[in-house]
Amino acid sequence: MNLHGLWQRGQPYLYIAPAMVIIGVFLLLPLAQLVGLSFSYWNGYTAIRFDGFDTWSALFADPNFQAALKNTLIWTAASAIVPVLLGSILAFVFHRAGARIGGFGRALVVVPLLLPATVAAATWSIMYNPLYGPLDSILAGINWKLSLGRLTIPIDMASHVPNWLGDPSIALWSIFGITVWNTVGLTVLIVTASIRAIDRGYFDIARAEGGGIWAEARHILFPATRRGIALAAIISVVLASQVEDMLLELNTNGGPDNSTLMLPLDMYFKSFSGLGNVGEGAAEACVMILIVLLVGAVALLSARGSHSMAGEGDFAAPPRGRPLAIVLTLLAVVALVSPLFWDCMAALTSGQLIVIQPVTSALSQPSLASFASVWNLGLGTGLWESLVIAAVVVMGSLALSVPAAYGLSLIGRHRIVRALILAVLVFTLMQPGDTFVITLYYLLLSLHLLNTATGLILAEISRELPFTIVLLWIAMITLPRDVIAAAQLDGGKGLQILARVVLPLAWPAAAVAVLWVFISSWSEYALPYQLLSTSPIQTAPMALNTLAGTHDTQFNLLGAGTLLMVVPVLFGLLLVYGPAARWLRTASRAVNRG
Repeated sequence: MNLHGLWQRGQPYLYIAPAMVIIGVFLLLPLAQLVGLSFSYWNGYTAIRFDGFDTWSALFADPNFQAALKNTLIWTAASAIVPVLLGSILAFVFHRAGARIGGFGRALVVVPLLLPATVAAATWSIMYNPLYGPLDSILAGINWKLSLGRLTIPIDMASHVPNWLGDPSIALWSIFGITVWNTVGLTVLIVTASIRAIDRGYFDIARAEGGGIWAEARHILFPATRRGIALAAIISVVLASQVEDMLLELNTNGGPDNSTLMLPLDMYFKSFSGLGNVGEGAAEACVMILIVLLVGAVALLSARGSHSMAGEGDFAAPPRGRPLAIVLTLLAVVALVSPLFWDCMAALTSGQLIVIQPVTSALSQPSLASFASVWNLGLGTGLWESLVIAAVVVMGSLALSVPAAYGLSLIGRHRIVRALILAVLVFTLMQPGDTFVITLYYLLLSLHLLNTATGLILAEISRELPFTIVLLWIAMITLPRDVIAAAQLDGGKGLQILARVVLPLAWPAAAVAVLWVFISSWSEYALPYQLLSTSPIQTAPMALNTLAGTHDTQFNLLGAGTLLMVVPVLFGLLLVYGPAARWLRTASRAVNRG
């Protein structure tokens, strides 16, 4: 074989190599070290001592681990069911509500999904506050008498107002409610894309035969969206497993009575307190990995056997919505937007105690002083530093993932190699980000990159690469083959075709990747908190966390801070929502056919 032939065959692997090196160094190597460390004793200072299964035995005998494992299993199972079920129902309801009302609901349901976990936690800390929170104020005002004939039932909630984060019986579920609010939009997007990929002929036949909503859901919607629902379950579990940001923002410290202690938080305590065995923290990380992989395997198996109902043209929603679906859509919108509305009202007040009646206070005497105060308290600097870091992460991720995805799409003959690369990408994609932080911390320390922006950026890029490569690869393999073949016949080569043909066609998927990577980096709290512990660099989520005190929180400043963090996210959403929705439909149609 001549040199030209070798170059042609090796070209795809050269495109893939840089991204895989970053993934190998900052994801796979820490993962391998994590497994080895789980069989060792190490306090973080002295020499590592191989301990065999003694570390695992000590871990499973630890009451804190037992509580964390129990809570994590409950959390993971609920994450695979509740947001996916609720999101699927909302997607079906929006579909029945008609094009305009349903589209309005879908647009707003995405907003909580794009909010950083720290912002979601800060928002709901206002809602849950026992002294100033709107939920308790509303419940305390409920004193009704329900008359059923001669029977009168008193409904008095004033004496039964729950302590949302202070009662061990409901604290975990209160935090889980935040996660559902924060992630349910993902399932809505995925299931909606699957619905819109269905051949409209199925709906026409069902309506012609007089099929009702239940028949349509049972025979068309559910069978056609099984793969989408399985994908939503996997991603929901991965997102929900990254709960450390939320727990640190809420300052629960696993309490009360270990009711909110979960594996990521217990792993952090064991690994970075300086008092525990880092090996036990590594073992906990391995347990987290096994749990997520098990849930992913179950979700993938549940999607097997579903037949394709994808069509060629764009599906058009019913022009006239059903009254019940319209009412349910409007109720869902109110429930999703209310927490952000209270953020706005809190931000417009002039003091923390006024948050008891924020609507009256904000409308009668609105004040913008909170925004200036929170900006001067350090959030302004944090926003700028987060913006710079997120921009560099986005550019670095795209610079590596675009050629890698293109190279992966060019591998034709060596299907086993392509399958192995995809398996590595999907495996790393499914890992909770918190699992890598232990060995990643010490890797950056050995490279003299700890407490530097460079170390944080490399860590974040490595975590984003698996997602962006898989996303862009899916976009590229669904492009018309004849267009690329024509470019090759015209003398186009390698990166030339990528820049002039592939990228212009795949730009909606690239826009989705840009938005997702930006939000992931913008919202990251746990990673900067751990990798920049002694650095003067302070990201926006870190600055926001300083506004939420354990005993004394100025809710007007917290509300203003959360809104300032939301602005870039909403701006990005407005830019890419249209093309992203169109590409999701195209990708869903291709996946359903596959």
